[in-house]
Amino acid sequence: MSVASGNPRFVGCTVSLNTGWRLGGGVYVGGGSPQFDNCHVTGNTMVTGDSAGGGVYVGTPQTVSFVGGSVSLNVAASRGGGVCLDNGTLTASNWQVTGNAVTSASGNGGGVCAYGGSAQLTGCSISSNTTGGSGGGIASNVSMSLTDCTVDFNDSASGVGAWYKWGATCWMQGTRVRNNTGSTVGGVANLAGNLAITSSEFCSNGTNISGAWTDGGGNQFAATCSPYCAGDADGDGFVDAEDIAQLLAAWGFCGGAICPADFNGDGIVNGADLTFALANWGPCSDV
Repeated sequence: MSVASGNPRFVGCTVSLNTGWRLGGGVYVGGGSPQFDNCHVTGNTMVTGDSAGGGVYVGTPQTVSFVGGSVSLNVAASRGGGVCLDNGTLTASNWQVTGNAVTSASGNGGGVCAYGGSAQLTGCSISSNTTGGSGGGIASNVSMSLTDCTVDFNDSASGVGAWYKWGATCWMQGTRVRNNTGSTVGGVANLAGNLAITSSEFCSNGTNISGAWTDGGGNQFAATCSPYCAGDADGDGFVDAEDIAQLLAAWGFCGGAICPADFNGDGIVNGADLTFALANWGPCSDV
């Protein structure tokens, strides 16, 4: 899909199993201000060594919006296995960015890579993304806010697991940063710019935060996380529709990656895991 102008709205769409050359394996936004409502961009792949935005590439100075839906299991070589933002404003709510990958040893942003523009994420899950470089979940040097989000189970082979930040002013509020891994920092690394954190939880990341940051109060830190209950894929203490959405986005073989939705640990997300979720619907007793 390529969006060049206008304000198109896409509802309930699926963009899957496409092969891109350099920018945007599934969706390329080069103009206009599209909105995606409950759309799924999944299983798209880039084929060149210098490629960005395995699922979605945004290079326009306009606004791109995602409401619900997911970007999952996409692959790029150098930047943004799931999403690459080079310009414009990205807004997203109740959005899943899951299981995406950047393959280059120097590549950044397995889930989301933001090199230009700005981004505001609310109620989103950035989970189980990987990179050979830094920023398994997120890599950014732009203004970005994360509100009531979950950033978990992301991995960096040679850098920062959850969020690699090297510029601009950013905010994190009510966000859970859990179970991320990286060769240098598992959690969040702020190399430059301002970072304010309020009412957020950090656990099982090794180093939770590296670099300067402003403590807005209400933050919690622990070496290990309290256990997830079976069915709670996003770790928010409730088994609900968001967990079902994450389970469906991760459906199939885990391929050696960490799968938060693989509740029985058999290496595949399938009907057995769905049964766990339905049987444990509601608040978790152990959180």
